[in-house]
Amino acid sequence: MNDVTVVYPSSELKATDGLVAAVGNSGKSHATLCHHSNGLLTLDVQHECESEEQLHPLAEPHTFVYIRTLDSQVESRLGDMCEKSLSIFVPIRRPCRLPRNYAVLADDRLVETDYTHAVCDVMSPFQRISIMQSRQFGRVLLLDDDVMFGESDEIYVTTVLGLDRGNNFDGANVLILGGGDGGILYTLTSLPKPPRHVLMAEIDDEVMKACRKYMRSICGHVMDKYKTESYEIQVRDCVEVLKESLDNDVKYDYVINDLTEFSVEKGKYDYDFKTNNVLMELSFKCLKDGGKYLARGNCTSDVPYLEKIEKEFRDFGVPFQRFDKHVPSFRELYCFFEAQKANTNGFHNNQ
Repeated sequence: MNDVTVVYPSSELKATDGLVAAVGNSGKSHATLCHHSNGLLTLDVQHECESEEQLHPLAEPHTFVYIRTLDSQVESRLGDMCEKSLSIFVPIRRPCRLPRNYAVLADDRLVETDYTHAVCDVMSPFQRISIMQSRQFGRVLLLDDDVMFGESDEIYVTTVLGLDRGNNFDGANVLILGGGDGGILYTLTSLPKPPRHVLMAEIDDEVMKACRKYMRSICGHVMDKYKTESYEIQVRDCVEVLKESLDNDVKYDYVINDLTEFSVEKGKYDYDFKTNNVLMELSFKCLKDGGKYLARGNCTSDVPYLEKIEKEFRDFGVPFQRFDKHVPSFRELYCFFEAQKANTNGFHNNQ
């Protein structure tokens, strides 16, 4: 490159321990070279893309072969000074727009997404609601940039409901906490032997509006109406719905917790709580004897969170089961919990 300019270090600066040098050519690309005191040499090369298509996977010119060739050239130039090379042979893409190219896993690792564009991106009074188009997973719902559900994730609904474990919803009275994508409600009402009635409490109506418009493969028709003979959707704080159920002595065969991590102040309610998981305890108070509490957990890589949840179950004194399944759009193993309220005789019967 004839127009390469060394921009750092300048003639006034002295290179001591940890030499840094940066070069660029006409603003289209630049490279930063850093020599560390432990012998490590890092070289970062950045290119400005000439078109949006160059940001797509496998796009020319910055392919695996291109970067591998560049790495070989640098290694050859260094000669005996290079003991080994640990280069990344794929580009790190950084567009200045939606969709975001990287997601953070539960243990703070980065993964590159395959979203092609944003189908929907709005702010509600509670959170940012995004629906992305994925090459592999169809449309994916994100809340505040966290993946909630994708069109590929039938395993999520099957597992949280325990349909693969023989849970029987025939004639049951069911309460769903959250569930704004509509997938659980749609699945329950579509069963050959559906529940007698389902009440769904979702605080963010904008989530339901977005999914009703852009993810009908997940929710079907169930969010076209918020009240029918077989189900009702209430746009309310689910904790208030639990409290109202307790006050009116309404009991459920199943309480399904489809919320993300959730905290409630104990002092707001006149009940004795054994744990910090107020939502779980209120749910159990609303269950019939022998009823089941079904809940989403978190990615198995978030070990501290899972340890906390399992301790809360033990402190509450109920036996529980945990089921780990790979959910495609999450790109991780995800865990689900099931616990059953004892009958009046103290036994926990399995359906």
